[in-house]
Formats: sequence, structure tokens, C-alpha cells
Amino acid sequence: MARTWVSLILISLAWAVSAHAQTSAYLNKTRAKIDKTESKDSRFSAQWRLRLEGTDRKDEQSQEKSVQTRLELDSRYDLSPSVFVLLYPTVRFASGQTQSYDGADKMENKLLLGEASANYVPISSFSMSAGALNQRASHSSLLIDRLAFPAARIAAGPQEGSFKVFAFAESAIPTSTSLSTNTKELEPTPGLDTLGTQLQWSNGQNLKIKSLVGYFQYRNLPSAVAMDSQLLGNDVTKSSEASYKFNYDYAGFETAFDLTYLLTPRLRLLLSAEYLTNTQAPSELNSGYLAGAGFETVINSQTTVDFKASYYRVAPEAAVAYFNATAFETNRIGYKTETFLNFRKQNFRVGVRYNESEVIYTSNFQSREKTVTVLLETFYVDI
Repeated sequence: MARTWVSLILISLAWAVSAHAQTSAYLNKTRAKIDKTESKDSRFSAQWRLRLEGTDRKDEQSQEKSVQTRLELDSRYDLSPSVFVLLYPTVRFASGQTQSYDGADKMENKLLLGEASANYVPISSFSMSAGALNQRASHSSLLIDRLAFPAARIAAGPQEGSFKVFAFAESAIPTSTSLSTNTKELEPTPGLDTLGTQLQWSNGQNLKIKSLVGYFQYRNLPSAVAMDSQLLGNDVTKSSEASYKFNYDYAGFETAFDLTYLLTPRLRLLLSAEYLTNTQAPSELNSGYLAGAGFETVINSQTTVDFKASYYRVAPEAAVAYFNATAFETNRIGYKTETFLNFRKQNFRVGVRYNESEVIYTSNFQSREKTVTVLLETFYVDI
């Protein structure tokens, strides 16, 4: 079984590289034939990439062996100088065997939506966005996976060259990857309100800094979300035969920080940190943190290697486990490592990710877990 799984991954990786290279070549030839008098100020721009991963995950109660292929599109259409539309769809094909809990994103063939939004930017220091907004633009990875929620966001702040700082407010409806609220007939619509500030600054290519400080508050989380979150680390009470509710509300503060620093022309330092606290739960159950470090080194002008490692601890009530299950879950303490070989000329990278975590408090649904992922990902190609 193991040999079959590995062989399938290797064959798929070879196919992905070949397909991407052929398609890229075709697109380049097609673009070369376009009339040179065509306006360079096109309203539509888009990029695509191919991603292939094989995953082996196991713990004492469940296991998963799967291969996934994702075709991602990153597109933008300018309706006017101040209004534009963003659309980030992903087509995913998955095969394999799974007997594991995954509250946020079960293994199945589907169309995923990273973002579908209308944006109004009358001046550089002010913006308004509405639609299915990717929540990682407003939140840390400890709180929410890369999910798109129906939402409206407003942001304002000075932006001068490489320095950007802005405050933002957002109101969203927490949903699954299919944009379903999972509510029953008599349940109110759930909500997620956010206030925060973000800073981005770079000193040429030598130093880049990004930071986030925010306040969040969930409202009216439905029974179905509570039921699935129980499997993923949260404390939940069964209020009736088919109804569940969280023991605590979820509202609090989050921070995130990323730094990239060029140590030498061939070596770049990578640092990251996150902290999360739910003020509605007891102190021993309400916080989570992540600390990570890594490097990127240049082998030659066309090839680089990067390595990252992080240590994390997410208490049972720090976050809604249904919405951060893909990356962390709650009631987990562990570490992640990843290494990638980047082929700039060939336009792809290949690498391995490893995640191992233990439960903080004994659970009927969770146990020590190990995940190995082999991944090939092409870089974006213009359409």
C-alpha cells in the first residue's frame, strides 16, 4: 500500500510539471501573436497555478492517505479606475482513503472559493470591500483557516511608498467552504465582527515587516458548528438529542508578526509569531501561540532552498475549532516543519511538510497525530 501511494504521487508530480511546462509554453506563444498595438492597460488580468499534494495522516483513532490536485486562478477585473472585482476560485480533485475528522474541509472533489469581492478604492488611503472575503486578510492563522466568508470590510490609513498602516472594521457571516451557514430553521444567522490594524513596511529587499493587531467576536454560532468543533478540540454541551452548544462564547484579541531579513546576498532570515486569547473562557483554556523561524538560501541564480520550523500551542477554547481545523485544531500542542526546493527557471517548487501534535487535555476524540505531505506547486503564470 505504501509503495502504491508513493508511486502515485511521483507519477502525478511528473505529470503536473509536464502539463504546466507545456501550458506555459503555449501561453507564451499565444501572447507573442497578439497584435502589438493592443492596449497594455487591459481591464482584466489573471494568473493560474497548479498544485499537487499527497498526504499521509494518522493518529490512534483515524487515518488518511490521499492525493489532491488543485487548479487555482487569481483574477482581477477593473470596472473603473476606483472599482475592481477580485475572483480566486480553486478546482480540487481528491482521491484516496480517509477515516479522519476534518470539520472545515472534507476530502472530496469540489469547487472552492478563495475570494469573490467587489472593491472600491477612491484614494490610496481608503477602501471598501464586499462579497466573499478571504479571512486571512483580517485574521491570524491561529484563529481562521484560508476561508472566504460573506462579509463587508472598510479600511483607512496612510500609505506612502513601501510604508502602509491602516485600521479596518469587518462584519462577516461565518460559513463552511461551500458558503453554507450550517444553521437550522430556528437558529439566528451567525456573525463575526472584527476591528484591527495592520502595518506593512519594507526597506528595499533587505527588510520586510508585517504585523496585525485585532479584536474579534463571534455571534450566534449554530449547533452544527458546535457539534463538529467538539470532534476538533472545543468543549461542547449536548442540549438535546440533536442540538449542541458551546460552553463559552468566543471574543478576544489576536496578534501576528512576520519578518524577512537579508543576512547576506545568499541567505535570508524568516521569523514569525502569533498570539491569540479568548477573553470569554477561563485563563487556562483560552490562549494560543505560535513561534516560527526559518531561512532561504540561494544555490544559484535559478535555484533556492527554504526551510521553516514552528512550535505552537492552542488551548481548547482559544478559537472555534471548526474554522481553524485544517492548520491547527484546538487542544493541540506540537510543531511543524517544511522544506522546499524552488526551481525559478522551470517555474515550480517541490517540498515536504511534517506536522506532529499531542493533545493538551485528554479527549475522547483527539490523540497524538502525525502528518506528512509531499507537495509540488507551480508558480503563477499570467493568462
